[in-house]
Amino acid sequence: MEIIIDEVGSTKFYDEVLSVVYNHKKLIKNPKKKLYGLSINGAILAIGSLILVAVLKILSIIVPNGYYGYIGMIFCFPMVWGVIYYFKVRNKISELKNEHTTSKLIIEKNFVELIFKDKKERLLFSEIQHIIVNQHTISFIPKNGDEGIIIISSNYKNQILNAIDNDKLIIENIK
Repeated sequence: MEIIIDEVGSTKFYDEVLSVVYNHKKLIKNPKKKLYGLSINGAILAIGSLILVAVLKILSIIVPNGYYGYIGMIFCFPMVWGVIYYFKVRNKISELKNEHTTSKLIIEKNFVELIFKDKKERLLFSEIQHIIVNQHTISFIPKNGDEGIIIISSNYKNQILNAIDNDKLIIENIK
């Protein structure tokens, strides 16, 4: 079976793709791991650090002889790093959205293959540990963490799941 993919994914799709790629070795062991977009991680780090800086600044005003102000300055670094991380992830998502080309997913009895630009990624079903269905993506996770991952939009969920014979590999991981 062949599926021609000729659409630009949403921001949430690409954020989830980056999260799957970042966590793919963890997904081999724990396929039910809840995935959140990587941009959320940067935002949480920045906002959490900002709250700590504000609390420590208030404590330094209340207790003027304490070291709360100095400790609060230390938390400025993770706050800045969180903001930088957030914008780097958003920039990467924009690059991925602008890099769109038509691709083709081929699912046969023994393998699944994605042809994207000049690249070809093929996984034998005997090499696949899990097929994880997330909210925005369907990920073919290999047993070996060093091999490539095939990630497709969940818009093609019904076609993909109907073409796969081995239901034991499929794991629904929708939040």
